[in-house]
Amino acid sequence: VVIVIVSIAMTATLPRIGAVTNQTKVQRANQALQQDVQQAWAIAARNRAPIVLKFVSSSMQLQITNLSGNTVYKRTGYGTGGGYGLTSTELTMSPSTITVFPNGLANDTVGFSVARSSYARRFWVSKSGMVLPR
Repeated sequence: VVIVIVSIAMTATLPRIGAVTNQTKVQRANQALQQDVQQAWAIAARNRAPIVLKFVSSSMQLQITNLSGNTVYKRTGYGTGGGYGLTSTELTMSPSTITVFPNGLANDTVGFSVARSSYARRFWVSKSGMVLPR
């Protein structure tokens, strides 16, 4: 009797646990992306040199480098090796590369989307570095 009750309870809760896990991963990745973007603006100002913020979908990494790309200031993995377990269809950055200048302005606005199953979080960053949810 106890085994039947436990199995019924597990059958009812297992799908919900999966949904909560997906939501948590999306929220964590979204927060990490926002922090990385804000750090890009800080690095450009601190170094008094332009930096490049680039998302490499093949390796699922967000990279902050100098203009020539030979100095990597920060690299965050969002794929399976990075702890977030996202795929290239679940995380997008458009455009995939922007330049942030030391005066606090970027060459373009940028949008990010993190989605898994039916749960999604999106935000965009203005040219001045302001992060706004959409």
